[in-house]
Amino acid sequence: MNLSDIRRNSQRLAIRCNRRGKLVLPMVAKRATVMCFSELRSKFDGAAEAFLRIVSAVLRHLDRIDPEAARRARERYACFDHCDADSRVYGMLTGLRGVEGCEDEVIAMLVELRRHPADAARPDGTDRADAFDAEQNARLVKNAENYYRSMYLSNVSSWNLRDRHMVETLAALERHLGDTTGARGTRPKIVVWAHNSHLGDARATEMSSRGEINLGQLARERFGRAVFNIGFSTYDGTVTAANDWDAPTECKRVRPGLEGSYERLFHEGSGDSFWVDLADREVAHALEGPKLQRAIGVIYRPETERQSHYFQASLAKQFDALIHIDVTRAVERPRDERVESLIHGRLLLFHRRAGPALASVPRWAPRPGPPGAGRRSRPRMTRAVGL
Repeated sequence: MNLSDIRRNSQRLAIRCNRRGKLVLPMVAKRATVMCFSELRSKFDGAAEAFLRIVSAVLRHLDRIDPEAARRARERYACFDHCDADSRVYGMLTGLRGVEGCEDEVIAMLVELRRHPADAARPDGTDRADAFDAEQNARLVKNAENYYRSMYLSNVSSWNLRDRHMVETLAALERHLGDTTGARGTRPKIVVWAHNSHLGDARATEMSSRGEINLGQLARERFGRAVFNIGFSTYDGTVTAANDWDAPTECKRVRPGLEGSYERLFHEGSGDSFWVDLADREVAHALEGPKLQRAIGVIYRPETERQSHYFQASLAKQFDALIHIDVTRAVERPRDERVESLIHGRLLLFHRRAGPALASVPRWAPRPGPPGAGRRSRPRMTRAVGL
């Protein structure tokens, strides 16, 4: 889904971007916090400069409030000097060659930051926010160290580490917002914007057979029915993607959805854009699957699409709702990079009270079959009149 799709469908999907490039979701609440995990891998697996920026943010905070703690932080983070803070070098040295890593140092730094009293003297609460940012950066360093150390040993392990970091971040943000809003007993409303593969429940896909988990699964396990998952799908169009990590992006033609896939099913049933209410039992039964589902992220290889981009999934268990955009158009770099960071996502995860605003959007439903056909009916399009 790209910026043009969001603007073109703003009235129908209740999604719009304001002039400052902030994503506005009236369906969620008047006030909600937006989280974007679209660039998390670049922070975990990117250049040394990205890692050093994270460490520098922790040091700047401590230099301002506690120079002695800043000195200890520099001593601990100096452990990475032997590999020039390069993630691949560190991973090879510690994961393959048995060189002693920096696990103890980064854990000690995170523990100290969490115990450090937050100076909340400023009326606007900026000191508390700065302390939270520093703690999150220290957590990222700790989790990144673990990720680097394991990425040459097991692909499943490194994937799971990233998604556990995501749910840790989500939980920490919820606690922080709950503390700062002052509204006791009420949960803050948070929007998480990331790829379907991270936020569609992994237990409903073949990921689980490989021992993989993801944020969608962990969030449901942790927050229960306070979580509402919305997936996105498309049949064809264009996409801005690369052939590999760190390769240049290009505009690629998306191949039509394969036979036996959810994408083909939705296209043949409508050929239009609509939403699917997976809380409807009849709809959920018709889409129970498993069927093929396509995942296109920052990498897209049309020549090996079936092997590299399709997997088996049960849509009704994976999401609470799904928005299908039949034809999409490739992302064009906007002038405001804050918008760009938001529109790379593929899924929203938000509070359950979001639903009613979708009532005026076209909704998919199974098509009634002939008498005696039972539950095996052909899908059709209908228009929602309410939830």
